[in-house]
Amino acid sequence: MTGPSGANGATGASGAAGATGATGPSSAGFGNIVFAGAIQGAIGAFQTSNSFGGFQARKSYVVRIQIETYNTTKNLATYPLSFSISAVGATPTVYSTYSISNGTNWISGAKQDEVKILAELAIDGSAVLTSYSFSVTVTCGATTTAFPLAISGKYLITEVGQVSTVN
Repeated sequence: MTGPSGANGATGASGAAGATGATGPSSAGFGNIVFAGAIQGAIGAFQTSNSFGGFQARKSYVVRIQIETYNTTKNLATYPLSFSISAVGATPTVYSTYSISNGTNWISGAKQDEVKILAELAIDGSAVLTSYSFSVTVTCGATTTAFPLAISGKYLITEVGQVSTVN
C-alpha cells in the first residue's frame, strides 16, 4: 500500500546565463562595379574595375559579385575568363570562390550571348584598422582585338558579426 504524495518542494535557483550568440546581419547594400572600357586585345587582355564597396574598419562582410560580359560585335559566343579581387587601402582576410557561366539572354527583342562571373566572398575585417574597398580584374583567354568584350558588374554586400572557416 502506498501512502499519500507529499507537498512539492521549493523551486531551485536559476541556472547560469548562456553565452551570447553571434550578431546577425546589421546592414546590406547593393552597388555597381564600373570598368573604364571594354576588354580588347591579344590573349591576356584585361580590365580592372574602379574601387567599390566602402568597407568599414573592424567589420566583416559577405559579398556577392556578378560580372557580365558580352561581345559587342556578336561574333564570339563564348570565351575563357579569369577573375581576381584585390583590397585597396587595407588587407582584410578574404575567402573567395567564383564560377563562370555562359548563356543567351533575350534583350529588347534580340539574342545576346553572355559570359558571367559569379563570385562569393567572406571578408574578415575584424583586425583591419582603416576603411577599405576592393577592385576586381577580369582577364580574357581569347583574342579580342577585333571582338571587344563589354563588361559591367554589380555587388551585394552584407555586414555580418563574424567570419570563420568551417571544416
